[in-house]
Amino acid sequence: MLENTAYTFSATMFKLFAHSRDFQKVKNELATIILDKNRVSSYSEIENLFYFNVCIQEILRLYSYVLSCMSCVSLKVNIMYNDKHHDTTYVILSDTFTSMSTYITHINSDVFENLYKYRLQR
Repeated sequence: MLENTAYTFSATMFKLFAHSRDFQKVKNELATIILDKNRVSSYSEIENLFYFNVCIQEILRLYSYVLSCMSCVSLKVNIMYNDKHHDTTYVILSDTFTSMSTYITHINSDVFENLYKYRLQR
């Protein structure tokens, strides 16, 4: 079984090496916080690296190895679901368990144009 961190790292490096301009931007951004090789950068420093984080988010969207489900229960109100493709509206009654996989969320052509294309400018 492939470990998620190694898989994500491999996919990230593959895409960055294939897109040299993105690689250079990420490299330059990382250089702003790695000033001393004997000091570990803080989480808040890494969290504030905009381009680096956009890169990671796009890789996780494209190469989502962990296929988890998000669950939800609306306790008081019904959930209205509009299916635009079939011009139909569904009502999910309150107190009904629902779930959706992260893969379906990440690979949705209504949300992501050219959804299989690596594009940091989303």
